[in-house]
Amino acid sequence: MSESVSGPIASRLAAGFSANFRTELKRTHFRTYLWKISFRDDGDEFVARLARTADGQVAGILIN
Repeated sequence: MSESVSGPIASRLAAGFSANFRTELKRTHFRTYLWKISFRDDGDEFVARLARTADGQVAGILIN
């Protein structure tokens, strides 16, 4: 399932992109980091959310 979702994004990433850190959200058990993902093809941009636990492990990644 992840390949069918990531396939279209992967080809755009390979063609060139920039990731700009936006902010960090403090949560009770997590830290969530927000990034703006822009592509060289000047198409749609995405917001990426990465959640980490208090001990630094990745708890999840969401790309909208």
